[in-house]
Amino acid sequence: MMNLRNTLKLKLKMLSRTRRCGYLVLLSTALLSGYVSAATFVVNNTSGSRSIPNSLPWAVQQANYFSPGLDFIAFNILGASSASPVTISLDDTLYINEQLVIDATTQPGYNSMPAGGGLSFPAVILDARGMESAVYFQFGNVSTLAGVGIINYRSNAVTIGPESEANWVRDNFLGVVSRNQGFSYDLNYQSPYGHAGTRGVGIASSQNVLLRNLISGNDNAVTIGDDINTTQSAGIRYRTNSLQSNYIGTDASGLAGLGNTSDGVFLGAGAGETWIGPGNVISGNDSAGIELLHPSNIGNVIFANHIGVDREGTAVIGNGEVGVLASNGAYYNAIGGSWGGNIISGNRLGGVVIGLTAPSPGTTGSANLIYVQNNIIGADKTASNMLGLQDVGVSVEGNSTNVVIEDNVLGGNNTHGAQCYNSQGNSISFNWIGLSYTGAVLPNQNGFGIFFSNSPNNWTVDNEFGVNGLGAIGTQ
Repeated sequence: MMNLRNTLKLKLKMLSRTRRCGYLVLLSTALLSGYVSAATFVVNNTSGSRSIPNSLPWAVQQANYFSPGLDFIAFNILGASSASPVTISLDDTLYINEQLVIDATTQPGYNSMPAGGGLSFPAVILDARGMESAVYFQFGNVSTLAGVGIINYRSNAVTIGPESEANWVRDNFLGVVSRNQGFSYDLNYQSPYGHAGTRGVGIASSQNVLLRNLISGNDNAVTIGDDINTTQSAGIRYRTNSLQSNYIGTDASGLAGLGNTSDGVFLGAGAGETWIGPGNVISGNDSAGIELLHPSNIGNVIFANHIGVDREGTAVIGNGEVGVLASNGAYYNAIGGSWGGNIISGNRLGGVVIGLTAPSPGTTGSANLIYVQNNIIGADKTASNMLGLQDVGVSVEGNSTNVVIEDNVLGGNNTHGAQCYNSQGNSISFNWIGLSYTGAVLPNQNGFGIFFSNSPNNWTVDNEFGVNGLGAIGTQ
């Protein structure tokens, strides 16, 4: 088991180095090649028509067809502010076909430092008026969308297509817009267009960054990859996408839930080497916080997030089912690790579930070589206080193998700290179960510290057991 653990750590560190080098190359290319012919277009009105000069659609058209190279779109609309945003009702989807920065944080009155913490409210709202998407990254790499709110779309607020890579989507409200800064909101799923299938961001390319966005009020907040029933994505097609410091399923304060009606983050076919973390709050979603549901979900790292709790890590904003689900052949992924563990607490059915069969044709259920390390599962960020409302800490099911559960605090869950059903060849070792590393008592109240059912040939080495309702280890 030590060889397995060390091999996984080494390979994931190699992925980390590859990711950093890739971003440096992309950034250098943008800095060296883009600014030579850069032009800036200023939006000064709320027209949604590209035939009106200095409208946003007009500026995008100028950048796409009449100004080669990197261009900027800035905003100077009279009367707009984050306390009283203006709305641009779009006539058509905004297609980004060359390297372009659309930056609504330049709008006078944009509030970049909200009182009390949380995310900044946009001063400019894009109304998609029932179109599939408001913004579509179609061609051109290293483009940016910043500082807008988007609502009233039928598919994605933002779509990143396969011909456009290394884009930045930052400081936006996607699926939710504020009526005011008193945290009163309009949600996309409450609109006439908010049927099942709406997403804040849909990604089918690589090396994109989602940073400091509020993504709530959708069906799925973020999807990366293809439908899990496709036959086109046997391996990784979309790699090294990154999600950092987003609030997914909460309001802008990160202290209360708004929700998405399905998952927070869904990794579909072809999505691998994704970096989910640090700093995301993925809470309040009706289904799971994060789902990995395809054999091509390889090399993903989920680290340093709050999943099922608020931004402070002290109060529950639970996901309706589980915090993290890895299933249907997902392989070689890390939940936590040396980059930083997650707080995964307050989720109704469980913190981490590995190998649960999803209701989809052809799924197998099992997941293999999943590494769960350095997380707090069932307690608050101090690992000293129980939060409750989470059934089981970690569950390994469905013939999953080579799962390593190590150096976690597994306490404060309603039943077992960890359980293993119909699975073998896994290790649950070096954890604090029913207590924390501070010595705080965190009972797994109505279950065992570790429970095995029809699961021979698993390892439990050097765990520290505290108070668990039925005892340290149970079998059947």
